[in-house]
Amino acid sequence: VINLSKCVGIGDVGVCAVTRASGIVLEHLILGSCESITDVAGLSIAQFCKNLLTLDISKCTNLTDHSLTAIATKCKRLTQINFYNCHRITDTTMRALALNCPAIIVVDISCCDF
Repeated sequence: VINLSKCVGIGDVGVCAVTRASGIVLEHLILGSCESITDVAGLSIAQFCKNLLTLDISKCTNLTDHSLTAIATKCKRLTQINFYNCHRITDTTMRALALNCPAIIVVDISCCDF
């Protein structure tokens, strides 16, 4: 488990370093309220964290469908994902999760704008 929630100083560089170093064994990544991360970090999660089971990206308001669909496509073991207050996701991300993550049981999309 890596928990970086509410670490306001953590950005793309930090998340990319963590995913490169620990990605293959990482099963739980908590990035809630890391508001400065962008699709750069999201794409790194998709590339290096293929064994993720849970991902909390609540209040990561700069992530978009671009990286979130990549995560759904490459992190096929996901069982839980938290999108709380992520205003840039759309049906595209939800469709990618449904098609690619057969084990998904919890999806929090509360306070999202769709």
